[in-house]
Amino acid sequence: MKTVGLALSGAAVRGFVHIGVMQALEEADIQISYVGGSSAGAIVAYLKAAGLCVKDLLEISTKIGWTRMVRPVISQMGFLSFKPLENFLVDLLGNLHFEDLATPLIISTTNLDTGLAVLFNSGPIAPIVHASCAIPGMIRPVNYAGYPHLVDGGVANNTPSNAVKLIGADYVIGVDAFAPHIRRFAGPFGIGINAVEIMVRNSNQGPHGSDCLIAPDLSHISFGRFGQKQAMIDIGRREAEKHLGQIQAFVNSQL
Repeated sequence: MKTVGLALSGAAVRGFVHIGVMQALEEADIQISYVGGSSAGAIVAYLKAAGLCVKDLLEISTKIGWTRMVRPVISQMGFLSFKPLENFLVDLLGNLHFEDLATPLIISTTNLDTGLAVLFNSGPIAPIVHASCAIPGMIRPVNYAGYPHLVDGGVANNTPSNAVKLIGADYVIGVDAFAPHIRRFAGPFGIGINAVEIMVRNSNQGPHGSDCLIAPDLSHISFGRFGQKQAMIDIGRREAEKHLGQIQAFVNSQL
């Protein structure tokens, strides 16, 4: 029997879109055998791999905000630390290792010293999620496993579809929450932001390694406002529902 995997992109607060996608998949009884994520997608992927259902994720989403996730630091490498996020995950799930999970998980980070993606699927998970979310220039890098400067997985591998195939998935559903768009109201600055979004989206083949790509239009959704949680969840669910026929066709072909 061939297996289905799920690769969740980074996109800061837009990561709530992933919950809506998972809601549609869960209601359609699509079984996910492998999960991978980058940045915000790493958080949701970890919760999924740890066995939490969408109902659990919706409850947890009400508890997440910037004050719970970050704290200021004095550092030449960043103004903030995501150590509180790491602690939150340990408090929620315990100090789980990848080897403890029933659903195999892989998380993308970036080695700031080489610019290359570093993939993790063994060892303790919470510090890797922390590293995968560490936005360069804003969040202090994580020193872990011999890598002194691990940062946001989105820099080198934002939608880790190929990584999910690497750990065993035959068919990968990629969820791209980055949605680059031109902010005409911002003039040249808006054009620059759009260019950066395109580069991040296309890092390491971007979403193109996915067998099914779910890429909702999020041009009107902020990267940083938690007040739009429910809108993002609803968008993710509606967009995923458009692709259920394609996914179910693959699943049914294996029966």
